[in-house]
Amino acid sequence: FTKTLELYTDIPIQDLRYVPVYFYFEALVFKFLGFGIFQYRLISLVAGFWTLWLTYKLFKSEQNSMPSALALVALLAIDSFYFRCMHEGRMDLLASGFMLWASILLLKVIATSEQKKIIKWMLYAGILSAISLLTSPRLGFALPFIAIYLIYYFLKHKPSKILIAAFSFLFPFF
Repeated sequence: FTKTLELYTDIPIQDLRYVPVYFYFEALVFKFLGFGIFQYRLISLVAGFWTLWLTYKLFKSEQNSMPSALALVALLAIDSFYFRCMHEGRMDLLASGFMLWASILLLKVIATSEQKKIIKWMLYAGILSAISLLTSPRLGFALPFIAIYLIYYFLKHKPSKILIAAFSFLFPFF
């Protein structure tokens, strides 16, 4: 709608649907490697492999099964949509990587009892989820579901650190 509105008015309208983090990464790559289609797609390629590695770490830590974690990553790697996303040069895989990293930190919060690490990991998880939303707003749908899971976990087990973690994960909405 904003694109068509601009055609009918004299006032230029800025499209703010895309947020800046991915473009900062792009600017760095262009500055050091030059401008081209390879450089443009390099970020998505690296983010795709990073997301595969984070998926492996997340699944292996939760299931304690290396063969099933490798099978999951192999299935994800040969998925045509995932491969296309790595090839197209879009920001979704970088945002997914930040969100997976935040999720791994929150799962560490649930598993540990060291107070210093809990606070540090919750803070990092909130910052990473905010960076994820500043990379692509499409992952914003995941944050309420993660917070609901953490609140459910809190109600079931009653550790106060989990309730605080749920609110730190909702930090990007504020």
